[in-house]
Amino acid sequence: LRHAFFQVVSVISTTGFTTTDWEQWPHFCQGILFVLFFVGGCSGSTSGGMKCVRWLLLFKGIHRTLRQHIHPRAVISVRLGGGAVPETMMTAVWSFGAIYFIVLTISTLLLAAMDLNILTALSASASAIGNVGLGLGDVGPSSNFAGLPAGAKVVLSLGMFLGRLEFFALMILFLPDFWKK
Repeated sequence: LRHAFFQVVSVISTTGFTTTDWEQWPHFCQGILFVLFFVGGCSGSTSGGMKCVRWLLLFKGIHRTLRQHIHPRAVISVRLGGGAVPETMMTAVWSFGAIYFIVLTISTLLLAAMDLNILTALSASASAIGNVGLGLGDVGPSSNFAGLPAGAKVVLSLGMFLGRLEFFALMILFLPDFWKK
């Protein structure tokens, strides 16, 4: 229980510490830890991942969409903290989620093209983008990222850079409108 609690806190807070080889645990437990790679901390925290509030808004947005299919003429707003969430914020959350998983997919495919097995490629990509520090497979808790090819390290470094800056800050720099004024 102590090891499990420590690993969950380490993954969610993205500190990257490990006290045990959790790849020896049942696959279900490894799956839970892998899912936690994407959660991260609460809004305003310096941990990586997508942040809990974004997940909450994504699930509330899905719930609203399902309700609107049942009641097509209803005006249903997403509420958080007693107030309605502006549509611009919901759009930003959906966009962030889409960009996050597009970058994850591209990064995973690039690593797989470098002859890494899919488990290592996916977990290394998720770890880099979420700044988790841990992985599965060849980058699991009993090993590290040192044995990866140089190209894989470049891909993962870019993923870490994008994940830490939360995508939008970096992507805005490449928009021509940003440089016009």
